[in-house]
Amino acid sequence: MDSRWPEVSLLVIISLKILSRCDLCLIQEVRDSKGEAIKALVKDLNRFDKSSSYSYVESERLGRKSYKEQYVYIYRNNMLKVKEHFQHPKLEGKGTNETDVFSREPFVIHVHSPTTLVKDFVLIGQHTCPKTAMKEIDELYSVVKRIHQKWKIDNVIILGDLNAGCRYVTIKGWKAVRLRNDPKFHWLIGDDQDTTVRETTRCAYDRSD
Repeated sequence: MDSRWPEVSLLVIISLKILSRCDLCLIQEVRDSKGEAIKALVKDLNRFDKSSSYSYVESERLGRKSYKEQYVYIYRNNMLKVKEHFQHPKLEGKGTNETDVFSREPFVIHVHSPTTLVKDFVLIGQHTCPKTAMKEIDELYSVVKRIHQKWKIDNVIILGDLNAGCRYVTIKGWKAVRLRNDPKFHWLIGDDQDTTVRETTRCAYDRSD
């Protein structure tokens, strides 16, 4: 354990080291109902890496039943600016014919990066429900279209645990997924890649598009 952090667990130290490698990251499945864990994590991150300054934006607590999760983006605020962010709305009960497809609605941020070639881009964080993964992945196509209408930005990355592999997807199901079939979208993680840590599982669950 690092002697500078006697009161912090080894697991936290490892987490801080990983986070300090990233200019921007998405954390999913945050279940802290008191809202204290991320605040403490970012405080420790700023103490750990004094060469940068970190901030975060977080989603609502999401879930259809008592089980709730949050999405959290942590980023270097001395390099990046989160210009806007929004929680994709629930569609059910809004006077629309569309149904509420998402178990946990996507959390979207518009980022400005003054020092890179691409100055503005959008991230869509999504954690699908395994049982409805195909429907949720397909509906992300509509989310991208709405974002383009809202911000007129073409540089969009969908990221997270999409459960887009193994028993949660089928060949027939893929054929109906618009993200899969529209050539404007590029899947950064291929079907044969393994994004899991379990030795008995080899699946490309976690994807970026």
